[in-house]
Amino acid sequence: MRLLVYIVLFCLPAISFGADMKLLENNIIAALIKTRNEKTYEQQFLQNNEVKKALRTAMSHDEAFTYQFDSLSRYMGTMVSPDNVFRLFNWNFEKPNGEHMYFGLIMKYEQKRERYIITELFDKSASIVRSNPEKKALDNRNWFGSLYYHIIPFNKGSRTYYALLGWDGNNRLSKKKIIEVMAFSGSKIKFGFPIFKQKDNQWYRRVIFEYSAQASMSLKEYPTKKTTLIVFDHLAPSSGALKGHPEHLFPDGSFDSYELSNGKWIFAMDPDARRNKSIKDKYYNDPR
Repeated sequence: MRLLVYIVLFCLPAISFGADMKLLENNIIAALIKTRNEKTYEQQFLQNNEVKKALRTAMSHDEAFTYQFDSLSRYMGTMVSPDNVFRLFNWNFEKPNGEHMYFGLIMKYEQKRERYIITELFDKSASIVRSNPEKKALDNRNWFGSLYYHIIPFNKGSRTYYALLGWDGNNRLSKKKIIEVMAFSGSKIKFGFPIFKQKDNQWYRRVIFEYSAQASMSLKEYPTKKTTLIVFDHLAPSSGALKGHPEHLFPDGSFDSYELSNGKWIFAMDPDARRNKSIKDKYYNDPR
């Protein structure tokens, strides 16, 4: 009997200190729902700190990297990169004026420290957008915020980069789709590299599409036998007089793309016209 008591007592610490990931997941959801239900931006911003706190508590457990977060994924992005290098938790709230704020926490295992490192992303897009945002080198503290929904790892030389496809609700007049490129430099995160060659032969660090809030624009990865494409709707004004006003841009039924070539993304028009089979049906309807 005494031996049995010792065994039970010995096992108790392991049981009591085990992470209840479902409970932690529910805490994050509750905090995020409350944030989105607040009536003022000040209240939203303060309550969002509780989301960060609840999320960091969950991420302090190694299980957070592999736990499914099925329920949480209905409220925020919980993606793991295809190469299992990092996990991204990414969310937003809409301000009372219709503008959006974005937040992110990245979880990555650090070999030297033998533990997971958490890096927070700080949305500074409101100031970045004022001066040539497609040509700015950024980092986690100066981040062009969006909700990422797809990750494409690719190599340039010996270094791995990640093309991130994102959505930005922007405001009540227009929305945005974004192609961002991220890379790790030691424990630091960098955004924006001059690897997008546009049709005017200029090189950009990221690609930003702005279009009518009433429209739905497709932006997706399209692997081929030889390479990878990022295929997207071609945007055109609803009338010639509205050219230059992104809030009046709509998909016109045609597609353009960026084609991966030697670690760079090269602009190409009408990718479906250069192939035997059409990709229009695959990309025309995008719920995002």
